[in-house]
Amino acid sequence: SADLDVSVRVLLYAAIFLLSLVGNALIVVVLVLNRRMRTVTNSFLLSLALSDLMVALFCMPFTFIPNIMHTFVFGKVICKAVAYLMGMSVSVSTFSLVAIAIERYNAICNPLQSRVWQTRSHAYRVIAATWLLSALLMLPYPVYSSISSPPGHPTIFQCSPHWPGRHVRQAWSVHWRGGWVGVDWGVLHLSVGSPCS
Repeated sequence: SADLDVSVRVLLYAAIFLLSLVGNALIVVVLVLNRRMRTVTNSFLLSLALSDLMVALFCMPFTFIPNIMHTFVFGKVICKAVAYLMGMSVSVSTFSLVAIAIERYNAICNPLQSRVWQTRSHAYRVIAATWLLSALLMLPYPVYSSISSPPGHPTIFQCSPHWPGRHVRQAWSVHWRGGWVGVDWGVLHLSVGSPCS
């Protein structure tokens, strides 16, 4: 039963990994090689595909393998890098969805005005700001992520953030959940769910 459970998880995970890898790679190749598809919206989709591709390459394997082996075997450097890249990719994906929602909302509700500023150069600046902001926001992960062993299990290792105190952990939780994620999804809700006035 345990072997069957592991086999099923491996097969499902491999399928998700391959679909994510191939699907996002195809999107990147098509949008990069086809000049006619280099629109404002597709520029944001390219950024979204790159962040999802980063999840597939740098996060999924280093999350699944320790889950199967019940220990983290990749060392401290990989632990910090995976935690950072995972947080950064999620942040970029969220910001990209927000940017797409705002761009589409303005294109539909304010078509004449939006043509003035919705250019590819403007999209590239927003995308660059998205990646830079995400890189800065996720800096606490490589700083505080480390490897530790649970009490009584010195041969088992876990990769997780070790905050210097309870108040820092609570502040990060508020920053993560109630701060930028709440604001981002609030903007998404207003952009997608609100009718044009």
